[in-house]
Amino acid sequence: MPSPLAVLCLVAVSLEGAFSLSCYHCNTVGTDCNTNEKVCDKSFDICISTITDISTPGKTSTKSVVRSCGNKEQCNTTYSISMNSTNLHAVVKCCDKDRCQISNLEVQKSTTENNVECLTCNEASDKCKSPIKIKCIGDQKKCVSYGAKDAKSQVKFTSQVCATENVCTMKNVTTLPFDQILATKFECANHAPSLIPGLLFPVAVVIAMLKLLS
Repeated sequence: MPSPLAVLCLVAVSLEGAFSLSCYHCNTVGTDCNTNEKVCDKSFDICISTITDISTPGKTSTKSVVRSCGNKEQCNTTYSISMNSTNLHAVVKCCDKDRCQISNLEVQKSTTENNVECLTCNEASDKCKSPIKIKCIGDQKKCVSYGAKDAKSQVKFTSQVCATENVCTMKNVTTLPFDQILATKFECANHAPSLIPGLLFPVAVVIAMLKLLS
């Protein structure tokens, strides 16, 4: 006959499994997904669905769906990232039932330019050598830099983008442009670095030399 302690342990394990949330863990492009059910770790308390729309002028936009376990503070958030001519818009939606899934896969997006300009790039090096200045769109108010790596080849990239302000406080994001994953934290600035100080420095030197010679 099992001891009372053994019985209590079995009950505890059974209860833990009973109260653990089960979520789909899947990633698809162009269609919805509801496969690969997993029991969430107890550190997660919600099922999240990240719907992403990536568009490039002149091309058909691509929509992807990523489902996984998550935390409530991730819920009901939107973010966008722009790099050169590529625009990424994403929305994170949540549900709290076993194997639940969000059916509304619409992503609201704005491509209207605002008054913020950023130097953008995505280069397989530790520094951007040929950044392109672009006008940010929609609610993008920050110039953001970060390190990334290709999800398949693991090649490291340096990226600079326009982004919404909430990206600056995110420890990670589910989707990035070009099928890359975040390798470093986000570094944020309000605008592209100014070229004026660099241009004025040689002028200041010439003026100083003229004063010494006069």
